[in-house]
Amino acid sequence: MKKTIRSKYIGGIFVNMPYKMLHLYVDDILLAKMCVEIGISASDLEKTDLESFTELADKLKRNGILYTLHGPFWDLCPGSEDPLIRKVAYLRLQQFLDVAQVMDPIHIVLHTGYDPRHHRYQRDLWIDRAISIWLPIIVRARKIGLRVVFENVWEEDPALHKEIFNKLKNFNVGFCLDLGHQNCFSSTKLEVWLKELRDYIAELHIHDNKGEEDSHSPPGSGTINFQYLFAFLSEQKIYPVLNIEPHNEEDFIRTFESLNLIIPKDFLQDYRKALAKMRVRP
Repeated sequence: MKKTIRSKYIGGIFVNMPYKMLHLYVDDILLAKMCVEIGISASDLEKTDLESFTELADKLKRNGILYTLHGPFWDLCPGSEDPLIRKVAYLRLQQFLDVAQVMDPIHIVLHTGYDPRHHRYQRDLWIDRAISIWLPIIVRARKIGLRVVFENVWEEDPALHKEIFNKLKNFNVGFCLDLGHQNCFSSTKLEVWLKELRDYIAELHIHDNKGEEDSHSPPGSGTINFQYLFAFLSEQKIYPVLNIEPHNEEDFIRTFESLNLIIPKDFLQDYRKALAKMRVRP
C-alpha cells in the first residue's frame, strides 16, 4: 500500500481485509493504526492452523489494532432442508469460532444464508432449522465473550432479521447493515431498515451502487442516501462499527475522500469515543 494511500485513512474506520490478502498489507495496517475486518473463508480454515491465527492476533493487539472477524459464507445454508447441508454449515461455523476464540475480536459477523428466491415458501421452517444451527454457536460465542452480528444480503426487507432477533432476544445478537446489499437486493427503503432494526445495529458495511448490482463503489457514486443515514444515526445516538469494503486501492482512496465529506465531524468525534470503549486485550 502506497504512503499516499495510507495518508487517506480516517482513524477509527474499519477496512475489509480478506485473510488471504492480509500478509500484503499488515505492515501498512500497523503503520496507519488501521482498524480492520478480517474475512475468514472456508479455504482459510482448511489451510491455516490456529497457531497462525493466534500469532496474528498477538501482533495486532500489541500494536493496538482494533478488528472484527467476518465468518465464511459461500454455500453455507444453516436453514437447509437437507440435514447434511446443515451439518456442513454447523461444522464450518464451529471451526470459525475456534479462530474467533483465539483471536478475540470486537465481534463476529455472519450471513444468514437465506435467499428468498429459494426459501420463501418454507420461510418459517427455514428459520427454525437455522436457529437450531446458530443457537449452539451463539451460546458458545457468548461464553467466550463474543457477540454474533448477522448481516443482510439477499433479504428483501428487515422482517426476517427482526424475527430471528426476537427468537434470540436473550442472546444479545446484533445486526450488520450492508448498505450496498440493501440498495441493490432489497426493494425496501433504507429508512425502514434503519427504523425497524435500530435497536440491533452493531455494524455498517459502507459502499455504494446504483441499485442494479453489488458494485462496491465508493460512497457518493451511487444512489444510497448517506446524508439521511448519518442524520438518523446522529439523532438516535447509534455508533456502530463503520467498515468500508473497497475492492481495489483506487476505490480505497476514493472511499476515504468521500467519507471526509459525508460523515459529519460531530458524529465522527462521538463515534471515536464509542470506539475507544471497545476492547484491545493483551
